[in-house]
Amino acid sequence: WFEQCPMQVNLLYYNNLFPVFLNSIFDSNEAEEGGGMYFRNINTGTSLHLVEFVNNTATIEGGAVVFSSTHFGSTIYNSNFTNNRVTQGRGGAASISTDNGNGVLMSNNMIYFYSCNFIENVALDGGALYISDGNVVDFVSCKLNDNTATTGRGGAIALNYLNTIGVDTCELNNNIAATSGGSIDAAESNTISMTDVLIINNTCQTV
Repeated sequence: WFEQCPMQVNLLYYNNLFPVFLNSIFDSNEAEEGGGMYFRNINTGTSLHLVEFVNNTATIEGGAVVFSSTHFGSTIYNSNFTNNRVTQGRGGAASISTDNGNGVLMSNNMIYFYSCNFIENVALDGGALYISDGNVVDFVSCKLNDNTATTGRGGAIALNYLNTIGVDTCELNNNIAATSGGSIDAAESNTISMTDVLIINNTCQTV
């Protein structure tokens, strides 16, 4: 149980590790990036199973977690992201980027979310998730409900460029964006596939 840790986990992982977290709780932690966890340059991937991220806060990105240039099949199973927030930036629950931390874009992240819930997360852009350039991200049997992009785009998910996104048997309900994309907002050159997705009562305040 990680609670009220005033640092970046708090947990910062990088290079050729394979971090695995099982039955863990990250509650009310704070950092500039990745309020609960920050993964960078994990060439072997990561695994999170039955992990709860609750009430974590970041200033810049990733209220609960940042995946920065993490490759080769990082997988998050049966985990919940609830009431996390970013006060001045993007990705209320999670920020996913190919930036290696030095401004260099690496090869694609491949990240898979199975049976995860993203509920009541808040950021300026990407209320639940902000997905930057050149990522492969799949959501299967996930709920992304009641998230808010307070001043920007993508109430649930904001996509930048050249991402490949799969959404299968998911819910995106009651999300709110200030400018565009009540549920999902995609910039140019993204590929999005959806199968059996329920999208209800999402709101874009202005266009």
